[in-house]
Amino acid sequence: MPGPSRIGVRYDTISDTNLSLATCDMPPNAPNRCRPLTVLEVHHVAVNVSDLDASSAFYRAAFGFATRRRTQFREIVGRGDVELHLFQAPEGIRFDGPRNWRHLGVQHLAFTVSDDELERALEVLAAQGAGADGPIQDGAGTALYTRDPDGNVIELRARR
Repeated sequence: MPGPSRIGVRYDTISDTNLSLATCDMPPNAPNRCRPLTVLEVHHVAVNVSDLDASSAFYRAAFGFATRRRTQFREIVGRGDVELHLFQAPEGIRFDGPRNWRHLGVQHLAFTVSDDELERALEVLAAQGAGADGPIQDGAGTALYTRDPDGNVIELRARR
């Protein structure tokens, strides 16, 4: 049986009855453990990459991100409130299969851009050697999709 995790949870003891919000009453005086946490914003997204330098260069050139911090195996890039943590994968094993919504893990990163920037995106991405699908009109507005050097899908969505 597995032992305690680094965060003190014994996964072999978790069950629907001792971890489910459904077992909690939700009146105003509900115990703290029954109230959902309030998430204020996404702090950052972390992505494992096969070549830290190439990925950093792509995100800086394509999206205007600046390097905020760098260590031997991690670089934090960002712009404004957007922050992306790039981690050098120790094995550098690439995922060469097709990616789609049926696979586990991060499906895609989505960045909001202005309408003007979405129009410019095809040219900017082409200059980085990245193709793109779109722009595509859907129920939520206009978007296009591209991939970073490791094949991670990036959505650029026009602000509504």
